[in-house]
Amino acid sequence: MLYIQPPMRNQFLKAALSSPLSVLGILIASSVVMRFFSFFPSVIDHDESTYIVIADAVRQGQVYLRDVVDTKPVGIFILFASFQTLFGKSIFVLRVITAVWVGITAWVIYLIHRRFSPNGPLPESNFGPVASGLLYICMTSIFTFFGVSPNTELFFVLFTLVALYLILTHEGHGWFFMAGLMLGLGFMIKYVVLFDAVAFGLFFIWLSIRKKQPWFYWFSRCAVMVVGFAMPLTAVWMYYNRLGMHDTFMFFSF
Repeated sequence: MLYIQPPMRNQFLKAALSSPLSVLGILIASSVVMRFFSFFPSVIDHDESTYIVIADAVRQGQVYLRDVVDTKPVGIFILFASFQTLFGKSIFVLRVITAVWVGITAWVIYLIHRRFSPNGPLPESNFGPVASGLLYICMTSIFTFFGVSPNTELFFVLFTLVALYLILTHEGHGWFFMAGLMLGLGFMIKYVVLFDAVAFGLFFIWLSIRKKQPWFYWFSRCAVMVVGFAMPLTAVWMYYNRLGMHDTFMFFSF
């Protein structure tokens, strides 16, 4: 039986965690392995089945909220319709895509944690951030309540985390617009993202005040972020308004 000495194990781990791209591969592979046995059941729950059926109907030209109706925003059905168009309608494939999505989400968690590591980008600082990503994968792949089924939470949280990463790592107005846009896309998957957006905005204002930034610094960036956030909702509203479904859209949305 092959035995690896502790120093060699440490060197192996440092090599494996030497770059964010290698960590991305590790986290995606871990997610696929952890969720492997969820790929095979024909039905896990009604949520996933609803997404698949309505997404296919949308691909066939039916209008959501008129021809097919559910209580969720249209974003999750557009996302599933995109998966079906690109990769086919196989339930097995859709669940593999979900596992990859979870792995990428765990990677963004790793990037955010790594941003605050004392050693910065050095390999020895990667153990904690990688553990954070792996914990997310475990939480969403073991307990049924947290997300063995491909549910909306598994998808919108990637958008919110990307937004948080952009807020923490960039200062340009364009990046804050992108952060707002990411939050807006997440909002179109599930409206609870609004509360994430408010929390992130307040967190950014708090950080800016701690750094003694002038009020216009944080106000202008928050304003740009709000504009980005509003764009997906505005586009969807304009689409339904053009179809003469303004009242229907407002009813289901608010």
